This record gives sequence, structure tokens and C-alpha cells, in this order.
Amino acid sequence: NDRVWGEVYFLKDREILKEIDRYEDCNLLIKEMIEYEREEINVFLDKGEIIKAYTYFYIHEIEKEKLIEHGNYSDYLKQKPKAK
Repeated sequence: NDRVWGEVYFLKDREILKEIDRYEDCNLLIKEMIEYEREEINVFLDKGEIIKAYTYFYIHEIEKEKLIEHGNYSDYLKQKPKAK
């Protein structure tokens, strides 16, 4: 399943992308420190509309990480047992 649930934000100013890139450690000068790459993808909205949107892809190894089968990270966090 290649679906991921998330949120879509409409930006009035494209300059904000530079701030988000900085937050996501994207496009840094030191390549070894980059965490994510931003790509434009098709996004399917709840009402069936398809739009172009940017998303960030984690670029490091994930094979050892737990797969969230349903693709909804927010629901996963709600179901995850709290650490003591």
C-alpha cells in the first residue's frame, strides 16, 4: 500500500518553502546532513480532487523501521502505547 495520509496546506508565499526546507533539513550545503528531499507529487483529496503538492521524502535507510500498514501516522501515534 503506497498511501500516506496527511495534511495539505496552501501557501500564499512560495518563499515559505525555504523556511520549511530548513526545518526539514532539506537542501543543506553539507550533503551528509540532508534528511529529506522535497518533490512535487499528485495528491488525492478527500472529495476526489487531484492536485499537485510538495512532499518531503526521507532519504536514509528505513528497512529497520516499523511499517505503518494503514499509512496514517497520526492514528499510529494515538494507538502506540505510551512510554513510562
